[in-house]
Amino acid sequence: MKDGKINTSRFTPILFLTFLSLLMLNFSHAQKIETLAIEKSFAWIGTEEVAQKPEDANYFNNSSSDGENNKYFKKAIAYYDNTVLVSGNVVKKPSDKNRKYLANLISRQINLPRFYWESLPEQTVSKFDEVSSKIYNSLEEINYDVENYLAPELIKILDISKEMRALSLLTEAERNSFIATKAKSLGVSADKVERIMNSGYVVVPFIEKYIALKDTLIKKFKTKDGERQVKIPVIKVQMQGGMTFFKVNFKNNVYSVKPAYAVVQKEDISSFVEIKDNDVTAAEDSAFKVCSLGLVNNFGLTVRNLFKLSAPVAEAGFNSISFPLGKGEGVRIDEGFDVFELVEDVSGEVKPRRVGFVRVNKVGDNRNKNELSSAQIIIGGIFSNRIERGMFVEERPRLPGDIFLGAMLTSVKIQSGVFKLNEPRVSNDTLYIKSSGKFAITGRFNINVNLSTTLDLTIPQFWMTLGGGIGAIPLNAKFFGEDVKIATFASFNWGLMKKFYFRRFAVNFETGVSLSNFEFSIEKKNNQDTVKYALSPRNWFWGGFAGAGFEFVINPDINIGARVFYQFSQRTDEWSYLRKVGDKEERKKIKFGDVNLTGLMYQVYFNLSIKNFARVRKFEE
Repeated sequence: MKDGKINTSRFTPILFLTFLSLLMLNFSHAQKIETLAIEKSFAWIGTEEVAQKPEDANYFNNSSSDGENNKYFKKAIAYYDNTVLVSGNVVKKPSDKNRKYLANLISRQINLPRFYWESLPEQTVSKFDEVSSKIYNSLEEINYDVENYLAPELIKILDISKEMRALSLLTEAERNSFIATKAKSLGVSADKVERIMNSGYVVVPFIEKYIALKDTLIKKFKTKDGERQVKIPVIKVQMQGGMTFFKVNFKNNVYSVKPAYAVVQKEDISSFVEIKDNDVTAAEDSAFKVCSLGLVNNFGLTVRNLFKLSAPVAEAGFNSISFPLGKGEGVRIDEGFDVFELVEDVSGEVKPRRVGFVRVNKVGDNRNKNELSSAQIIIGGIFSNRIERGMFVEERPRLPGDIFLGAMLTSVKIQSGVFKLNEPRVSNDTLYIKSSGKFAITGRFNINVNLSTTLDLTIPQFWMTLGGGIGAIPLNAKFFGEDVKIATFASFNWGLMKKFYFRRFAVNFETGVSLSNFEFSIEKKNNQDTVKYALSPRNWFWGGFAGAGFEFVINPDINIGARVFYQFSQRTDEWSYLRKVGDKEERKKIKFGDVNLTGLMYQVYFNLSIKNFARVRKFEE
């Protein structure tokens, strides 16, 4: 910051990058994810038969069971380790190396511990490789080629499991021998065959838009002699893409592979990378990797929505419930779960009905023992329509960062007085502050990051707050003889917050630091030039604050709240006077009325949970 000049734009990248790094940290953590299909039937993720009625399943969880209570088998997501191109927006084909990079990044970055990723063998995809090098016109064309060139080769591996069941191969030695023989005939390793046999889905990544162009960025540098501009050659990459999930079905003793969902990022992901030593290819590769990371990070939450954890309610109390999911499935503190009960309509069809919402406050370690996780009831009946044992919970995936929108009143004390500015280029060169408002009125925007979830803590509802606001201070002043009614006020804040929930109500306590300043100005004509004159406190105000508030849960994604803080801030009588013509600035320090921001702050706000970024397209069965 420089001499009182308010330049909020320079803080925007800091806020964005801080939040982005925290999100990347969260995405890099293992996400323990499963699917629940709460439609007319409940299907398993694996290759078992579809249960046509809810009562046909032991519990409402889309994974296979070995008969023991809450014992799960991991399922594989078999993926094509290349990326296919679709639509006419692919101006230039990305290199084969980069297309493979994107496919493998998906398997590393979208880490679903309920699954493991396994690349399809070269022998299985060889026929698909021959036809998929073109640019497709639609996703349907890709689906057709997958079903006709890739699926038949994959089913040759899947059929090994069916043959073993038919031969009643029960011992491990018999299984291993049979798999080794079949693997040899297919030209694939036995380990690979065994992993692919366990596939529940097949993923084929695609790129819908790819543009890589040379461009030039202008960087400005301030020197003793003024401002200097430097042209920097760059590569600009714009990309859109997604991935299609093909479901592995096993019905009537026959395997099939059919398109189920496409996860698509329709907004551009862009990147600029400087071209160094005239190496355009290296710059494009780097820009592609940056775009790929942004693309895949946007897929993470969407994939979690497709593959949700679910389980029966094992215990239900007045304020909490327990269920058989925990560290083994990747459950973490503060993750939300909807609660459903099954009801029969007049036609006799059984359907799920949402009856509540809970947040995990203790994660059970069920990796080696049958320990339940507990969750606090946020929404649910107290005397009637209570959450009861036998209902079931379904994961409600959200990012571990909330958006905070609100308004704030910040105490401001500006001493009145008159000051002569000794500005020879203006006839009436005095500043007269008659009075000012007691509060700055600002609109607030925060990104609140849940540290409990992000850092996998054991303390629930522990948050980091990061944000800022801009607004105005009512003012009654004359500046060079002209009336000034408002001063522009800006502030930034960083803090730590702890929440405590009781049903739909929550209290929160927050402490942190703030950075604030304000400025008022006028413009005057001087021949052909427009001259800006401005005054602001010479340095930004550092402050510390502490406060408390309450919130009401409107629905699982929206809270409304109010808070009161007390801020301790430095005081000053040093001001900065600015005269600006075009890009030329003149500044000088003056001493004037005392300014103090110590006092009460009042805030009202909405707290919004962040949903998925990418879109989902469901294919017809």
